[in-house]
Amino acid sequence: QSDDALELTDSSPIKIGDSADMQIYHDGTDSFVTNAQGGLKLATETSGIAVTIGHTTSETTVADNLTTTGNLSVGGNFDVTGTIDFSDAAITNAGDIQLDSITGDGDTDTAITFSGSNVITVKAANANQITFNDGSILPVTDNDIDLGSSSYELKNVYVDGVTYTDAIGFGTVVMELPVADGSDGQVLETDGSGNLDWVSVT
Repeated sequence: QSDDALELTDSSPIKIGDSADMQIYHDGTDSFVTNAQGGLKLATETSGIAVTIGHTTSETTVADNLTTTGNLSVGGNFDVTGTIDFSDAAITNAGDIQLDSITGDGDTDTAITFSGSNVITVKAANANQITFNDGSILPVTDNDIDLGSSSYELKNVYVDGVTYTDAIGFGTVVMELPVADGSDGQVLETDGSGNLDWVSVT
């Protein structure tokens, strides 16, 4: 009584409720507020009054699921070791996002991977298809990727440099390109059958 306090020994709880459903006690190491029935509310019943949990230099641990019905503001880093599920909600007003990869939601066989070595890899059908490199766009497997199709054609192609190809198609006609022998003054001409061949111009 002289301390103006209710003093209890370790692990001696204050029991509240007809069935002692709520208890408050200290076990000599940690402090506990336990509840066996209904919800445990740490709240004010008046709107606009703030509730503070923790301190600016302390750690607050949520050991189970956390549901926030209002807005969540994070002043420091937001580190997640598990999975973030946005339930198909949109992410808006985002700044720089640093990712290892992006995988399709409805189709997990598609992905974009950022390797960290200046290479971006696009995957489809659960296989890597194309890589974007420093100065080049390359298929992962030689002679495997089409650029456009007979039904979905590209419009115009502008190339400032040399184009290497095995054949040229004009409409439905495909003309195989012969290999030049390296002689000076050679040009491509068609023979009587419409095939291309290298001819030396003197």
